[in-house]
Amino acid sequence: MPTATLTFRPMLGGGREVARLGEIIVGELSAFPGRRMAFTWRVKLADHSVSVGPAASRKEARGAITGAVNQWLERAGLIYPGGRVLVIVDEPQSERAVLNVR
Repeated sequence: MPTATLTFRPMLGGGREVARLGEIIVGELSAFPGRRMAFTWRVKLADHSVSVGPAASRKEARGAITGAVNQWLERAGLIYPGGRVLVIVDEPQSERAVLNVR
């Protein structure tokens, strides 16, 4: 099976990022500086209810989105049980990091 790719890309202003599975936006995260739970995340996938939650860090928010996408892909039979989506983070400074987050 080909590897599914989940890409996090910054949006203009406000510390927001969108999560794209291929070319489809499936989630987003928003920053709220100065709060204990500094981020919120949201995931919307086909035939799946919307998931929303708080996170203490950007990494934790990305991990929550990635986990939801992995579960959805596994249930749909698009990745093997225990498989992982390839995560790419487009940094604002045009730096690219590739992570394996589950």
